[in-house]
Amino acid sequence: MKLVKANAEYIPFKDSTFDIVISFNSLDHVDDIDKTISEIKRVTKIGGLFLLITDCCHKSTFTEPQNFGWEVVEKFYPEFKTVLVKKLEKFGRKIYRSLEMNKEYDFNDNRKRYGLIVAKFIRN
Repeated sequence: MKLVKANAEYIPFKDSTFDIVISFNSLDHVDDIDKTISEIKRVTKIGGLFLLITDCCHKSTFTEPQNFGWEVVEKFYPEFKTVLVKKLEKFGRKIYRSLEMNKEYDFNDNRKRYGLIVAKFIRN
């Protein structure tokens, strides 16, 4: 394994380098979400996987500047197709506890609150 320090908006690898790209609890921390998604698309091989876990539906903060909703999954189309998308309730600040609970987001509850997206994509 080789550790490479880089920004998500400028991934220093050639096109179609990786069989698997993973973004766990990081997509809402980038400066430019569209550029980051473009880079994810660029470095993932055709037939490769992209795995995503991200908070959504929260206010922007200094450390989490991106404020997006459930529709962020659509930003990966048409280059990716979804294999799995889960929309989960977020329990406090503990993203992995929310995964363990595996409770679907209740869209009938109109309170404003965080959600959690868990998705698996395959590169077309």
